Amino acid sequence: MIAMIGGFALQIAGIDTGRPMDLGADGSLRSQIVLSLCYLVAILLLISSNFWTTVRHSWPVFILPLLGFLSMLWSPDPLLTLRKSVALSGTVLFGIAICSKFGTVGSLRLFLWTLSSIIVASFVWVFVFPYQGVHQATDVFPFEAVHAGSWRGVIGHRTALGQLAALSFVLVLFYGRVAFTSYAVRVAIITISLVCLYGANSGAAYAVAGFMPVLLATLMLVGRCSFQIRIAALPFLTLALLMIALFGGDLATLTLNALGKEPDLTGRVPLWGYLIGLADQRPLLGYGLAAGFTKIVSPQIEGIGYGQFLNAHNGFMEILISFGYVGLALCLALLAWQFWIAARLLISGDEEKSHINAFPLAIFIYMIGANVVESAFLAPNSWYAVLPAMAMVTASSELSALRRLGARSRSLNSPPGLLKRQYRREPKRRLGVGSNPA
Repeated sequence: MIAMIGGFALQIAGIDTGRPMDLGADGSLRSQIVLSLCYLVAILLLISSNFWTTVRHSWPVFILPLLGFLSMLWSPDPLLTLRKSVALSGTVLFGIAICSKFGTVGSLRLFLWTLSSIIVASFVWVFVFPYQGVHQATDVFPFEAVHAGSWRGVIGHRTALGQLAALSFVLVLFYGRVAFTSYAVRVAIITISLVCLYGANSGAAYAVAGFMPVLLATLMLVGRCSFQIRIAALPFLTLALLMIALFGGDLATLTLNALGKEPDLTGRVPLWGYLIGLADQRPLLGYGLAAGFTKIVSPQIEGIGYGQFLNAHNGFMEILISFGYVGLALCLALLAWQFWIAARLLISGDEEKSHINAFPLAIFIYMIGANVVESAFLAPNSWYAVLPAMAMVTASSELSALRRLGARSRSLNSPPGLLKRQYRREPKRRLGVGSNPA
C-alpha cells in the first residue's frame, strides 16, 4: 500500500531529480511491475470479498476512470491516455478492495499504518539521504528548483509530503487508537508529522492541518446529537462551507501573507487564467486524459515563457482540460452524490459511531479543498484516489446496513429501541471490532 499512495515513487522508478525527464515517456518498468502487482492484489481482494455488492454500491467512483478510457478517442496520444486510465482505475479499485475486504476500521487501520510509515521514513530520509529527501538547487525534475531547501521525504515533492504530513497529523489525532494502542506512539507520530509539515513548508498543507481538525470535531459533535438536531444542523454546515468557498479568497490571502506565501498560490492563479482560454478551444470534450496536457497544453504554456508544468495544479481545471465541460459537469454531479451519501450516513447513523460516520463526509470535503490547489481528482497511484474510494465504500456499506436493519425491524414489527440495539451490535460483524474502536 505504500507504493499505491506515492511512497518511494522516485526511488522505485529510479528517477534522478538532477536530470530532465520526458513527460510522455513510457515510465519505469520497475514501477509498472510494482504497481501492476498492486492492481492484481486489489482484484484478488475484491474477488475474495463481496465483489458485486461493493461495486453496485460504489460504481459512480468509476465515472472519471471511464471518461479517461473514452477520451482515448480524441487524445493526441491514445497509448499514454490508456496507461493513465488503467493506473487511475487500478488505484480506485485498490481503495475499494481494501475497504471491502477489511471493513471500515480495518482499512482505516491499514491506511494509518501505511501513512505513519511513510511519514517516519520521510523524516529519516531528510537526514540520511538529503539529496533525495530535500529539494536541491540543482533539481531539474520536476522543475521545482525554486523549492530548494524544502523537505520532500520519500514522496518526491514538498507539496505532497506536506499534504501527507497534515493528513497524518489529523487522522492520527482523531483515529489513532484504531491503529496504535500506545499513547506514546501516537504522540510521536503526531510530532513527526508536524515536523515534516514544517519542513515541507506548503501553504495548502498548513490549511489542511488547520481546517480538518475543526471540520472533523464539528461533524463528530453533530453525529452525537439527536436526529432532529442533525437534520437542522446539516443545512447550516452546508451554508458555512458555501460561504467559505465563495468568500474564502480574502481570508486565504491574509493567511498566505502571514505565512510568507505568494497570494497567487505560487503562480497557479495566472496559470488557471491561461488554461481557461485553452479549454475554450475544445469546450465540449477537452484534450484527453494526461496526453492532452502533456502533448498540447504544456508545450503551449512553455512556449510563451511561462514555464513547464506537469498538470493544471487544480483538479477542476484538470478535468476541464481533459474532458471538457461535459466531464466537469459529471464531476460536479459525482461530488454532489458523494456529499449526499456521506451526509445521509452522518444524519441517520448511530450516535455511538459518530467518529466513523463523520469520516466519509470529512474526506469528501477535504477532496474538494485539495483540488483547488492540486490536480487530485485524476491523480493515479496516490492517496487522492485511494481515500475517496475508501470513504465511498464506508458510507455505502454503513447505509446499506442501516437499510437492512430497518427492513428487518419493519418485518418483525420491532420497537425502535430494538433496531438501535441491533445496529450497535452490527459493527462487530461488519467492521471486525467492537462498536467503539477509536
